[in-house]
Amino acid sequence: MIKSILTVVLGLISFSYVSAQSTTITFIVKDQNTGFAVPGAVVQVTAPNGSTNILTAAANGKLVYAAVNGRYNFSIASNGYKPLATYFSSGTETTIEARINLEPVDNNVRLQQQSLRANVQQTVVNGYVRDDTGNNPLAGVQVSSGNATTTTDGNGYFSLVVGNTAPVLLPGSTPEKTTISFTKNGYTSYTVQNFYVIPDSYTMKIALTTVSGARLQTAAPAVEQSLHGMFDRTAADEQQRSAVSSAPTARVETTLAATVPTSIRVGTSCSCTSCSSVEVMSLEAYAGTGLDDEWIASWGAASLRAGAVAYRTYGAWYVLHPVASSFDIASTTCNQVWQSDQSTSCINAASATAGIVLVKSGAIFRAEYAAENNNAGCGDGYSGTGSAWPCISDTRCAGYAKNGHGRGMCQWGSSRWASDKDYTWILNHYYNPGSVFIQLPPTPALTVASFSVKDQSTGLAIASAAVTITKPDGTTSSTTTNASGQLVYRLDSGKYTFAFSKSGYKNLSTFFTGGPDDSVYADINLDVASTARVATNTAPLLTANSNQMVLTGYVRDASLNSALSGVQVQAGNYTATTNASGFFSLTIPTNAISPGQTPATISIQSTKAGYITHHIQHFYAIPDSYDMQIALTATNIKRTALTDELVIRRHGLFDKTTAEQIAFADNNENTARQASTVSTAALAVPTVIRVATSCACTACTNPHVQVMSLESYVQTGVDDEWVSSWNAASLQAGTVAYRSRGAWFVQNPVAGNYDISAAACHQTWQTDRATSVKNAAIATAGIVLVKNGAIYKAEYCAESNNAGCGDGFSGTGTDYPCISDARCVGRIKSGAGRGMCQWGSSFWGTDQTYTWILNHYYNPDSAAIPATITAVTNDNKIADDRTLTIAPNPVTGNTITIGYTLTGLSQAASIVLTDNFGQSARQQHVVLQQGLNQISVSTSGLKAGVYNVTVRLASGKGISKKLVIVK
Repeated sequence: MIKSILTVVLGLISFSYVSAQSTTITFIVKDQNTGFAVPGAVVQVTAPNGSTNILTAAANGKLVYAAVNGRYNFSIASNGYKPLATYFSSGTETTIEARINLEPVDNNVRLQQQSLRANVQQTVVNGYVRDDTGNNPLAGVQVSSGNATTTTDGNGYFSLVVGNTAPVLLPGSTPEKTTISFTKNGYTSYTVQNFYVIPDSYTMKIALTTVSGARLQTAAPAVEQSLHGMFDRTAADEQQRSAVSSAPTARVETTLAATVPTSIRVGTSCSCTSCSSVEVMSLEAYAGTGLDDEWIASWGAASLRAGAVAYRTYGAWYVLHPVASSFDIASTTCNQVWQSDQSTSCINAASATAGIVLVKSGAIFRAEYAAENNNAGCGDGYSGTGSAWPCISDTRCAGYAKNGHGRGMCQWGSSRWASDKDYTWILNHYYNPGSVFIQLPPTPALTVASFSVKDQSTGLAIASAAVTITKPDGTTSSTTTNASGQLVYRLDSGKYTFAFSKSGYKNLSTFFTGGPDDSVYADINLDVASTARVATNTAPLLTANSNQMVLTGYVRDASLNSALSGVQVQAGNYTATTNASGFFSLTIPTNAISPGQTPATISIQSTKAGYITHHIQHFYAIPDSYDMQIALTATNIKRTALTDELVIRRHGLFDKTTAEQIAFADNNENTARQASTVSTAALAVPTVIRVATSCACTACTNPHVQVMSLESYVQTGVDDEWVSSWNAASLQAGTVAYRSRGAWFVQNPVAGNYDISAAACHQTWQTDRATSVKNAAIATAGIVLVKNGAIYKAEYCAESNNAGCGDGFSGTGTDYPCISDARCVGRIKSGAGRGMCQWGSSFWGTDQTYTWILNHYYNPDSAAIPATITAVTNDNKIADDRTLTIAPNPVTGNTITIGYTLTGLSQAASIVLTDNFGQSARQQHVVLQQGLNQISVSTSGLKAGVYNVTVRLASGKGISKKLVIVK
């Protein structure tokens, strides 16, 4: 009895031990092309019980996860890269090192222009060298092969000619070999031996390991033996390769039939069935990078394309029938040779046949091939064995000696037929007799959309934002953004609607269309729900006077969209350093802007160790407070030369060229659109706008798009067309014109995937926000100009005087009515002369309301503010001293006295003090009596700065005045 109990207990203990076995998986997320780290990559883990977890890769691309009891699915994504999915199971292995290779979304754009071969006989090796610990570029590495030598640049990039001539390669012969060495002080040297000198351009990815000074002399060099399946496969390898393991084939074959896997796990450092590490990549990357390890890269395109299909199919079969739980296929000669270097010709061949596989009886076929299949059992001039594979007439191979098993495609035969046959003919020739046929891929996604969801005010990431996607057929799906606020989604043909939401933010919906562009990069900017604030509650309230400009803002990591502390922001002799929130503030003396004067410009430089220096040039020094967003790119992920990043600012009023003025004033579409009354729907003011920032008017491919609310567009953009230090009435009139023009483009978009560009030919827009403009936009929120019942494409120009109607008149007299504009007498025309005169708005704004200015310039063209809006806004103006007074102003104490003269009957009112971020600082409810009212309001506890004091009557009318608090 005791023995039985003991047996049961020991059995339970043993079961518990087995069931609780765990596997520690170390992920290293890298760029497929360079081998450099992809920091901040997000790994979503789905456990066997369906629960999910989110992990983020460190700066070196690494993260560690412990898997227990079963299969774990992993989805890896990073902004600008195609997502990749894979899986691992716990228990069989105690540790797994998984190198995740992510492909850039725009993978056709090479990271650096590869050196072109001088002739077809040259063998050129390009590549990237990295530090094995940090997975970041290594400069100054000496690369040598024979007498040829070079050194890696700041990107870790090198290019070396290792062969200038190559004899004709004959069956049975072996190409010349060379050795390529990589050395750098402080690192273990690395040598690639037996690299076959086959003419083409190759790209290598090399990692060097640091070594301490004490061990430098004794450290053994790292050696990699280059392999080629055609030349290095032994008879034992061939026998192993022909033996198909039956252990993993318990899957349901019919379910998997003809479904092409998207990723593959390639075992490296292997002895066929046992591998110490795993390279995970897309199946397409596997075919492109591995083909040159089984085929001869200098062969004709048709041969290489046929080889790419066979290589891809062979790999896909092993994904469905993996060799082991931790990898699908080994990288050795006993399976299918794969090494990380890649050949340009083979990459092109794989790209040309992307997604194409061979199938038999509706299932992916284990596509075999051998170097030479002639006379393998069917006689001279025939391929095939006659037993395991049908006999195939193969006259071009007559006389050649068999090399391999004789089944499937003859590799040398493919090169001979490639002189006048295409790759489909070659595949059909060798595989159709075995009832194996070509399967073409389904129509691929037409457009890859990369989203970054950010806080409109700061530019920082909004993690775990909910995204609801409505597809062209009306079906919906849901997902969330990663820790960096990022999401990648593939679009087929048609319109996709995306709805973004996050607690604490206003919802935003937009759309993109699959087809017009290969890729779209969209920043989704969500407004804070409660206010229109620009800075956090803890940020200091800083405002500028007429002799200074105040720059505040946030600096973030361009890849992670996370705050960067310790960034030095410098403008001339003035510097500031970002805090833990990435926030900075900088006060710079400047001068008031006189009419007709072009402001001085400044440069702003942002620097931090480990990041590329960011420059903003030609920023106009106009007195105001500005909120900025600056993104710094880490040096280890820059995809072009490591030069400083430069942004050259442009202002529509001062920098618009003649050509841009003509494009801006192009009125053909406007005339046609507004010649007749349109439906009521046309008057509905859009809530969201898509602004392309990478375009020159209509010339835009794979656009970068900023998506935001229409109101945020106005708040952030008017200072790029108006002078933000102008009076409130001018700025308010400008916001209505700017909003109307933007709204018109939303209803009449320039292209399928954006409404309007940020270029001067449409309407200049940049991310910074001037406080005065923001306040003006808030005061006119939702107001647009209409004509014939539709939103009006509002035009404006710097100076409309004497544009065709004579001195003292605005307008052209031909395509825009003449308007008496006495305050602009003597000024020189600048622009088309139609719509609002911007300088004129500033002259009239000294004693007129913004509604008066808009009516003055647009009513003659039958455009106007809707009557219902005009009635409400007539008194929403900066008050004169006879209606509203504030004393003392500026105030240094804790109390002000507000004087308000009410001409009508007694009524309730509210007094509101708002700061320059639009947040309410004080609110007081009163009952005003007819005549002069004196009300005391406390300013105790308010920070120094400029505030708006608004007295709003119960009738809805309001009057505002500026208050300056000095501490």
